[in-house]
Amino acid sequence: MSVFATHDDLVCVRHQRWLGCGPLKCIASEQFALTACPGLFVAHRLHQTLIRRWGRQVVRARFYDAVDALSRWRQWNIVTSDPGVAHRRAALSIDDNEPPYTPKDFASWYPNIVALTELFVWQDDAIKRTGLRDRNVLENGLQYVSHHVVQGLRPSGVWDPYLCARRTPPAVMPNEVEVLAPD
Repeated sequence: MSVFATHDDLVCVRHQRWLGCGPLKCIASEQFALTACPGLFVAHRLHQTLIRRWGRQVVRARFYDAVDALSRWRQWNIVTSDPGVAHRRAALSIDDNEPPYTPKDFASWYPNIVALTELFVWQDDAIKRTGLRDRNVLENGLQYVSHHVVQGLRPSGVWDPYLCARRTPPAVMPNEVEVLAPD
């Protein structure tokens, strides 16, 4: 059985529950309430707005770049100590002893992922318009990451996921179809 599922099917606004996606998809009995985290609904609306403005495939490619970046940065305490993430972790009752990369952990930094996705698509557009990689685009992006994605984070180093994503064009993404096993 095939079900059309998109990368942005993370939040059920109607039921105010986290659905997750891909490897962090929750089965119905594991979905959790988001009523204490209104920022997740704001991020979800922004995610939808980005898709309407820039196109599903462009946003999806850069969303996965942002997921990769936050997943790697997540190894550092700076991500969980970001005020927004820390607030959402407390609101979602995430214990510091819980393993990382669970659906609740991912939900706690979803707004940060959407903010980085937004930066990536803005930068891609700026690079397309100027026809070259303007150093100001990169420098402004570094400042944006530090102030709007993860407070105090300053990406650096050749293997930093932000800088790696800036060196590569967005991937061409296939259609978003998820095959589910029959119940």
